Amino acid sequence: MTARGPRGASTMRRGALRFGPLAIAGLASIGAGAIHASELGFHRQPSAMGLFMAIAVFQIGWGALALSRQGGALSGVGIAGNYAVLAAWALSLSLGIPMDEGVGDADHPQFADGLAWLLTAVAASGALAGRPRVRGRNGAPRLRTPAVVAAAGLVLGLTVAGMVTIGDHQRATDHAQGATAHGPHATGDHGASAVPPKPYDPTRPVDLGGVDGVTPQQQARAENLVVATLARLPQFADPTTATAAGYQPIDAGLTTDEHYVNWRYINDDKMLDPDHPESLVYRVAGDTKSLVAAMFILREGSSLGDVPDIGGPLTRWHVHEDLCFTPEALGSRLVQAVAVHAACPPPSLKRLATPMIHVWIVPHRCGPFAEIEGVGRQARVQRHQPPCGHAHGSTGSS
Repeated sequence: MTARGPRGASTMRRGALRFGPLAIAGLASIGAGAIHASELGFHRQPSAMGLFMAIAVFQIGWGALALSRQGGALSGVGIAGNYAVLAAWALSLSLGIPMDEGVGDADHPQFADGLAWLLTAVAASGALAGRPRVRGRNGAPRLRTPAVVAAAGLVLGLTVAGMVTIGDHQRATDHAQGATAHGPHATGDHGASAVPPKPYDPTRPVDLGGVDGVTPQQQARAENLVVATLARLPQFADPTTATAAGYQPIDAGLTTDEHYVNWRYINDDKMLDPDHPESLVYRVAGDTKSLVAAMFILREGSSLGDVPDIGGPLTRWHVHEDLCFTPEALGSRLVQAVAVHAACPPPSLKRLATPMIHVWIVPHRCGPFAEIEGVGRQARVQRHQPPCGHAHGSTGSS
């Protein structure tokens, strides 16, 4: 008693070949989830990996259910979950919440991020339109199979495009780290090194070898900069000596790493000079301050495209675009960190958005040129390098 003749059978077939907006939402959600899953390899921090994993599992799982089921509860879950993802993404853009230690990538969305956002928005809107109570339990708009097939093809194309760009970004990241690296101005022999990199130990002869793609000339220049800094920087070991030389603390009490800046050196004619570093970094422990690094800063108005090629991918230039300072030309102090695209509260203003590089004279888990320390962790790094290069990192150090 299942068929009543050709007309009844034809009607059933037409009904079976129609889909509601919840199916479109499911397709979009699966696509967004696949993009988020592809980003797992790029996020090193456990908190970021856990968040992207949770988002990917939810979006793929809910999308699969939405393709095969209907119901108000399922629609409600899709609405709440996908709008929560959109809200978190918008929050990271407006407030500059970093997803990884030292990274401000949340403030510089990539192509894949935009695709994931678009597909998530479609999923949320489809879930909203697919609620039974919108037009009655059987009154929701229906789509024929060709329209759904076209939608599936579009979602597949967008998803693949997003995943490809993520793969390209990951390869560029590995390139910058030295796995297959070639510096931005590298020349000469790029043969792979047969000797693994050694942890940076300032008490031993400096050896920055073992990173593929670094030329002998780049390695020598990077090692010479470290050696010169190790030899000359200790003249500022006593903060009172630094103060007498014109250095002033700019972030006292804000972090365990305190910066002293000599504002007169910012625009002078000296560059990468350990006798005239633009900034000194002290590690604060109670009443004791220990000199741990120099921070060399290029002239104001410079960009990452202007940095000299010292060590190719070994030397990690970066800029901070989220720091607010008091307006004095000399003696300016750090007030607070804000989102990269946010304005500083008057009368403070943004300064030092110029390339800088650290040279550590103590072991550091991210190597001798690591940029991770102190406040203002939303650093934009040369060629979008990840914040920590572990090739010469020292386990258990800063």
